[in-house]
Amino acid sequence: MFPAPVARRLRKYSCVISLTVFSFSVTACGEAKWKGFVYVDREDFDTPQLFIGEFETLEACRDACRAKLEDLNALSSGDYECGKDCAFISELRRRVCEEATR
Repeated sequence: MFPAPVARRLRKYSCVISLTVFSFSVTACGEAKWKGFVYVDREDFDTPQLFIGEFETLEACRDACRAKLEDLNALSSGDYECGKDCAFISELRRRVCEEATR
């Protein structure tokens, strides 16, 4: 079908392409990560939030955020947010999450 030199090159590049596609699919199929953010003043979301950490589950994120608010004596005045698969978009100068919840 193809001359021998071309066939060898195609086999070589098909392995590289297969490995690349495989690595992307493994990353894409990985578990969702939840990131926790605490706001000390729930009335002012323009104040900088505190990044609490990255968690395997939403419930773990919620627990950690509530504990941090308690440590800051801000349970009644503060708030928190847990975001799933968040990324910072520099052009927007914002964090964007696939899903965000309290």
